[in-house]
Amino acid sequence: MQQTHGFQNFHIVPQTFVLPAEFQEFSSSFSKDKGAWIIKPVASSRGRGIYLYDPSQIPLDENILVSNPLLIDGFKFDVRLYVLVTSYLIYSVFLLACVCCRFATVKYDHATANIKNQFMHLTNYSVNKKSSDYVNCDDPEVEDYGNKWSMSAMPEILEIEDLIIKAVLSAEIHIATACKMLVPHHCNCFGKTCCESAHGEI
Repeated sequence: MQQTHGFQNFHIVPQTFVLPAEFQEFSSSFSKDKGAWIIKPVASSRGRGIYLYDPSQIPLDENILVSNPLLIDGFKFDVRLYVLVTSYLIYSVFLLACVCCRFATVKYDHATANIKNQFMHLTNYSVNKKSSDYVNCDDPEVEDYGNKWSMSAMPEILEIEDLIIKAVLSAEIHIATACKMLVPHHCNCFGKTCCESAHGEI
């Protein structure tokens, strides 16, 4: 999609490599950009096994860490949302109401001395709930307090709907082809997708 519509329009995923299959590509990129990288193990969830390292360490399975993240009140955040796609023949896409914004519990500082601080760099609930600074909001009427916010409290600058459309279009060829081959009723294809959005500086 970047080749067709331009890098600026589809710059929605940080540079990512799956190792060992893409080791040569990673080595080439790493030699040009010595910034911090984030390592995510295969087939894991809830922040388990995720860590960051500085350029002096030996690379494993990783994707580049956004060096200029968009912050809210000085904290890193991501957006957890669910998208329902009922048809890939004639696109029918819904954003489900259960959307939340998850925050780190330590204010962001790009200094390399903080590279090991998961509470600063990671936004996973399973990680940050262990922090003594984690704030839980028990009032259902308050949407912009604590370490989880509702979607209605999020700034419009995030352009979530635009991001969803681009993500769906990016996977169009592969998913539409699979649907034609495997789904007998193309107009009634039910599939829910979980998306996470980590924002860079705009």
